[in-house]
Amino acid sequence: MPKKNSRDNNPLNPYVKYSGMTAQMVFIIAGGSFGAYKLDKWIDVTFPFLTIIISLVSVFLAIWLFIREFNKTNGK
Repeated sequence: MPKKNSRDNNPLNPYVKYSGMTAQMVFIIAGGSFGAYKLDKWIDVTFPFLTIIISLVSVFLAIWLFIREFNKTNGK
């Protein structure tokens, strides 16, 4: 039987893993929203349609990446 690595037994590993995934979600959503806001200001539109669309896309992208990483780490 293979010997388990000492890192596998560390009780903080799930917290570190999921906090990293959460930080990734925050950066994707904040970056997409901020970039879209700046793009709307640069285009000088009256209705912030790019901010709404790109913000929603970044939320769905962040959720999709989180679910994909969660399934990969849980062996599914």
